[in-house]
Amino acid sequence: MIEAVDMEQVESKSHLLDVLRGSRQILLGTEIDAPREFYVVEVRLGSDLQRVGILSAGIGVKPGWVIRNDNLFVGFNSRIAILRGNNSLELFAEIPLLTLFWQFLDVRSADDILVLGETAVVALTSSGDQLWRIDTDLITDFELSGTTLQLEFCSDPPMSLDLASGVAS
Repeated sequence: MIEAVDMEQVESKSHLLDVLRGSRQILLGTEIDAPREFYVVEVRLGSDLQRVGILSAGIGVKPGWVIRNDNLFVGFNSRIAILRGNNSLELFAEIPLLTLFWQFLDVRSADDILVLGETAVVALTSSGDQLWRIDTDLITDFELSGTTLQLEFCSDPPMSLDLASGVAS
């Protein structure tokens, strides 16, 4: 069971690999040709501490994470990794977002995961299945109020999005 998660940035890929050495290595972001930022995610599973490395393109925001039903969702670059944390941490799946990851939005009333990207909003179940997806213009601002997400864009008019259904108005 995942008890705690912490993330820190390290100065280089070699330092990241040194930190991961000696533990069961999970390295995310290997599809990036020239990573510019490097992160270590420490996950406490009972008395064990496991580490996950992230190679980041360094062009978006910092990676983010959220825990649902003993799954750790890690958003980075243009992907979401799902790590299962029963007795040990294992990479279950990676989901391409087709947009840069910005952040997870906390919708306390649901077990679902809401992902805000540069040009999309994606709702996932706690097991990683996509519930719905709305592709948009470049998102410049947002406000979460209950189960409604108000989005503002670079060129398009603002949009209200019902988070339960994914229907825009």
